[in-house]
Amino acid sequence: MYSERSSPEEVQGLDAGIEQPQAISLDRAEKIAGEVQELINAGEEHSAWELVRRLHPADMGTIVAGLPRG
Repeated sequence: MYSERSSPEEVQGLDAGIEQPQAISLDRAEKIAGEVQELINAGEEHSAWELVRRLHPADMGTIVAGLPRG
């Protein structure tokens, strides 16, 4: 389990509350996907959504694709 979870601002790269939609690196997407999976496994779906909701849709897709199936 990750000891430090990403905040939504860190995930999006927000600066002073201004959204900057941009693609995140695949390494970063993989880390976020792991965090999302941990939150879902812990029954914290809302927290998982909050982690990814400000991401660019393409980044959301990359993260969802990185989640285990089944």
